[in-house]
Order: sequence, then C-alpha cells, then structure tokens
Amino acid sequence: MNIRQLEVFQAIMSAGSLTGAARTLKISQPAVSAVVKDAETQLKMKLFKSISGRLHPTPEAIALLPFVNDVFSRIESLDLAAERLRDGQLGQIMLASTGALLHMLFPLAFIQFKKIAPHVGMSIHSGQKPFVIERVSQKESDLGLLYGPVAHAGIEVEELFSTELECAIPKHHSLAAKHYISAQDLNGEYVIGNKKYSTIGSLVDAACREAGVEPPKFSLEASFSFNPCLLVNAGAGIALLDPFIKMTGMVDNVIFRPFRPAVKIKTQIIYPRDRPRSKATQLFVDQLRAITHTA
Repeated sequence: MNIRQLEVFQAIMSAGSLTGAARTLKISQPAVSAVVKDAETQLKMKLFKSISGRLHPTPEAIALLPFVNDVFSRIESLDLAAERLRDGQLGQIMLASTGALLHMLFPLAFIQFKKIAPHVGMSIHSGQKPFVIERVSQKESDLGLLYGPVAHAGIEVEELFSTELECAIPKHHSLAAKHYISAQDLNGEYVIGNKKYSTIGSLVDAACREAGVEPPKFSLEASFSFNPCLLVNAGAGIALLDPFIKMTGMVDNVIFRPFRPAVKIKTQIIYPRDRPRSKATQLFVDQLRAITHTA
C-alpha cells in the first residue's frame, strides 16, 4: 500500500463511511472509492463490505489498522526529527578541546546551549593540541578548541577571540601594586607557568627573546591553566595565564596584571575540512562567541 492508500484507509476507519472520509480528505467520494478499489486489488483481499446499506470494515481491515496507525506515527516522528534537526534541536556534537579551554569555555557555553537546544547530545574529548588536531582532521570530532597558531591540511580554522597573557598574583603579594608585570619582575619569584614547548610557553619564550629579555624561569610547569590558577588562589605563587580564566570564578584571592613584553594569545575553533557543519554545531559555536564577546 502506498501513502495515499494508507491515508484513505485510515480516514474511512476513522469516519466510518466513504462520504466522511472524502470530507476529511477534501476529495470526492468517487476518488475515495477508486483508491479503496486499487488497495484491495493490490492486497488481494476485501477491506470493506456494504451491509444493510452501511459500510463495515472486514476483520482483516480491523487487524490492519494498528499497523497503519503505526506508519503515520512514525511519519510524524520523522517530521518532528527533521524539524528539530533543521533548527539545531536534535543530534550529537563531538567536541575536542585542550584542557585549558575546556575548563574555561565549555561550562559557560554549555549552560547557555542547553537552554536553547536541550535535546542535543554532546561528547567531549580532551587532550593536548596535537590530539585535538588529529581528532578534527580525521573527522572524529565536529569541532575543536585550541590556542593558535595552527595549520593542517585537514582542517578549517576560525578565530574565536584573542587576549594578551596576564600575570595572576595573590591579592596581598608585593607585585600586586604594579600596573603591569615585566619578565624581570618575576626574577626570584615562585612562578607557575605552561611547559616551555606548549603553545603558550613557546609564545612567552619568543616574545621575551624578541624584546631582548630573559624569559621567566618557571618553578612549576603545568600543562594548562586550571591547576596554576588554583595554586595562585591559595597563595602558592604567581602564574602566567590566559585572563579568560577569570570567568571561571576560581579567582577570589587573585588579581591580574598585564605581562610585559606583551604575549598575544589567539583562541581558535577548528573544523574538519570539506564537511558541512550541522545546525546544532553552529548554535553551540554561537554560544561560545557570545560568552567570549561579553567577557
């Protein structure tokens, strides 16, 4: 049976007559009769019989009705799913991110995203920069968050926002009175920073050498900003951090001062090359842009 035959069959079963079905479907009664005749010929069995001038469904038609209703229920579910997918309200987003950005950006963006797309699922994979690039370039993740620069033939890059590195200092530290902190100011201090060969560590090293000053010597190296900020908050030292970490609320006992020489940090979104982006993915990126714009 085709969809038109199913529609006519369901309408007759609901209305109880050919006339009622024709009225429901807004077609003529002869058209309804023709569709029924075609369906019975195709099925090789009678669906309706006229008894005492009234149309009655056969036992076979009665047995068939639940299956027909199930077809239309599934079609309605399909229509709803398509509508939600179109509006970014259904699907699954696979996100890869470096640890620092995952802790700083994801919670704030996710809270807002779930308000507008509560039925969209998310899967998160966290790792170092090469891990994020690999997952996205291999189309194992829909998007990635990392610090630039990044170049890879298998990805497309968008800049999310840029900031300048800052010094996180315990509130009552003597350096808190300064308007900015130079690399020389950190001599003799217990400095917590990113590993030298991390993206931020490399940027700090390059900026200092370009300015003709010795880069800070880190007493403790950490792979991302979350742990250093907790240590500074506890008064354990000074850290060089992405200032966006202030948005996490872990900085009650911390003040931030610009670091000199200036170190520009670019936070980037990467996507698999030559793969269309879902509406849900774009909605999530919109939330990322919204929270970084208001920061």
